[in-house]
Amino acid sequence: MDDEIPRYPPFMKGLPATHPDKLIETQRELIGQIREAGLASSEIFEQFYRQSLRRFASYAHLLPASQTHHHRGAGGLLRHAAEVALWSLQSGDRVLLPGEQAPRRRRELQPRWHLAVFLAALCHDVGKPVTDLAVTSRDGAQVWNPFVEDLYGWASRHQVDRYFLHWRENRGKKHQAISALIAERIISPQGLAWIAAADTELVLWMMETINGSPSAENPIHDLVIRADQASVERDLRSLGVAFTGYEIGLPVERFLVDIMRRLVREGTWGVNQPGSRLWHIDGHLYLIWP
Repeated sequence: MDDEIPRYPPFMKGLPATHPDKLIETQRELIGQIREAGLASSEIFEQFYRQSLRRFASYAHLLPASQTHHHRGAGGLLRHAAEVALWSLQSGDRVLLPGEQAPRRRRELQPRWHLAVFLAALCHDVGKPVTDLAVTSRDGAQVWNPFVEDLYGWASRHQVDRYFLHWRENRGKKHQAISALIAERIISPQGLAWIAAADTELVLWMMETINGSPSAENPIHDLVIRADQASVERDLRSLGVAFTGYEIGLPVERFLVDIMRRLVREGTWGVNQPGSRLWHIDGHLYLIWP
């Protein structure tokens, strides 16, 4: 489809079911930095890094990372995940792995360590599409089940050209309880096997981090936490107050108010005129509805 991929400000017409490759293309610069930071061979990068990013884009698609906080625009969850992955990788390169390692052993361990850090960071919020919101077709007849298929696959199967978000109340940190389960949709069995071939402890640290329940000796968790905080703070600073009160999705009330403001601004609706829907009387605004 030829729809422009929406970014900030909020997109009130639903989110387009764009092919995941187009979403990946919007993050080309960031992915190039990930490639440099991961110090992986071309083969390893394509097989484990790029394919994981593509699966993430297919799964989370254009979902925001939050309703009213950081990365709340279309594609915010993908952008946030990629930022945290990059900055965790960059910090992880300076971490000395526990124990004394012979040079040959370190050469075997280092690229697997980088991949474990990358995947833990990429998937740290991957449970949010399950716990934080519901995704439906325009008429609400089709509802995405994130346990069954990725968002793009669902939209393609049901011929949904645009999808709509419905935020759940009391979300909190519920996504942490489900993130490790959903991460299996992003992390390939081959990737897990390749990491574990050097040291199964790397897989353990990775999954502990995704679950938000690290052991005391886990060196990956702190990397991801610091990168997550940096990504959040940077996004909020970039937004300032310009977008306060805006978010992607419903409630319907805000959607309707935005439409009514546009109708007034465009002159479609008049005020205090014969046949007007809006009447401003004694400091109060009245709407004739429907």
